Amino acid sequence: MTQPYSFNRGKPFYPIIMSYTFQLHAMTELAILGIPGIERKLEFHPDPQNEEMKDLIEKLKGPLNLKVTGDKNMMDLHSLKAASEFVQNFSYLAKFQIISASHCLVMGHEVTKDKAYRNKDPLWEFLRHCRNAVAHNGVFRFSNNEPKYNAEWRGIKIEKSMEGRSLMKDQNGNGYLNLGDPIALLWDIEEGYPEITI
Repeated sequence: MTQPYSFNRGKPFYPIIMSYTFQLHAMTELAILGIPGIERKLEFHPDPQNEEMKDLIEKLKGPLNLKVTGDKNMMDLHSLKAASEFVQNFSYLAKFQIISASHCLVMGHEVTKDKAYRNKDPLWEFLRHCRNAVAHNGVFRFSNNEPKYNAEWRGIKIEKSMEGRSLMKDQNGNGYLNLGDPIALLWDIEEGYPEITI
């Protein structure tokens, strides 16, 4: 038996889940870095004899400079600036980060949508409706007599009455999926359909 949530590297969900995991870790790291004075508290002092280690740490600390098409200057995405913005505007940005984090559901749907193993089973339909909700700003929108087929996962059944409601739960508990649910849903699909391939 496979370890739960240990996605197969040869199947389509592995890179999506890893990206989702990295994003969640990044949110935590930015929140920590945004705390005033944290840089001094976390400062690492390598052995002065080990210049190679010192250089490596400096490279890892950044800044993150990105090339931009049609611009000679690099884009500086400084982590402390981003962290400060995240902390100062947390209640506003957290909602968008949660919606953004759920994009692994969109990718899970897209990399499997035209495959022979896809069908109208409840798990696939649940994924399809979650993908649609993410694409509609994280809110369920139904048209053309949707949902047409049974769409159910771990006791959550997608129904017309969910129109206009949030896919992901907010800090007040409104919505349907918890932050771990995109991982668990794609895991259940991968386990339930062992024939899926990239």
